[in-house]
Amino acid sequence: MITTRKLVTSALLIAMAVVLTRLLGINVLTAKIGFGFVPIIVAAMTFGPAYAAIIYAIADVIGALLFPAGAFNPFFTLNAFLAGAVWGLILYRKAPASHWGTIGIAFVAALVNNIVFSLVTNTLLIHFFYDVRLISLIPTRLIQIAIMIPLQTIFIAILWKNVIPYLSKWSSTRALT
Repeated sequence: MITTRKLVTSALLIAMAVVLTRLLGINVLTAKIGFGFVPIIVAAMTFGPAYAAIIYAIADVIGALLFPAGAFNPFFTLNAFLAGAVWGLILYRKAPASHWGTIGIAFVAALVNNIVFSLVTNTLLIHFFYDVRLISLIPTRLIQIAIMIPLQTIFIAILWKNVIPYLSKWSSTRALT
């Protein structure tokens, strides 16, 4: 069930994702380094895969419309939608009891998302739609994921311990209706 509190929280997470990704991140055609993942991870941990996917897709569309870095491409939005869903599938209601369990799940979530969506899917999308050679894309994409995997792992662990317990009261056991 969608409550006013959940709707407002989602809107705030979308706004934060747009600002952190488009204004405060390092964005070039072949790489993106920043903290725009934080609101999506909060949505994934608090509301689950459906909300995280929708929030990530809406943030991508709004960011592309307000701060375009080229022509809008819905395939990148679809990729963001799927990435949000995977964040949610891995992180929703899976808070481990131990510190190393937290680090392990955080690492797996960051690794899966960065390999599947950043290294493979986004790289192929950039290659096909912008005609950039794969041989020139791979080194910058590898540098990006080498930075983002540890960064995301640390932030997921910090969020699990310090933020998510306070937001969990807004979480619902029901799916998006």
